[in-house]
Amino acid sequence: MLAWSIFHGAVKVAINSDDARRVAALAKLGLTDDEIVRLTADLSKILSSFELLGEVDGEEVAPRLRTNVDHTPEREDRPVGSLPEGKGVAGAPDHENGLFRVPKVLG
Repeated sequence: MLAWSIFHGAVKVAINSDDARRVAALAKLGLTDDEIVRLTADLSKILSSFELLGEVDGEEVAPRLRTNVDHTPEREDRPVGSLPEGKGVAGAPDHENGLFRVPKVLG
């Protein structure tokens, strides 16, 4: 289980190899012990980068929904034709009657 601690009003997270194994299992990755060691180190570095955000004083920064509001190019929204029937699924590994067939995920 992830270890959480509070410092200077921010949250610090410690990752161990059990956490890395769980993440790998959730992602259905078959990793070796050496790869788990590397994944543990990589995840720790990533989370350390986010810890730096806790040190930023954002009190006077106005919230935004998008970061590039002033630079978003706008284009005319117009309908375009769709793919011919069957062409969209032609390259799929499994399809039937013009629909994608995928493995069952839930129950």
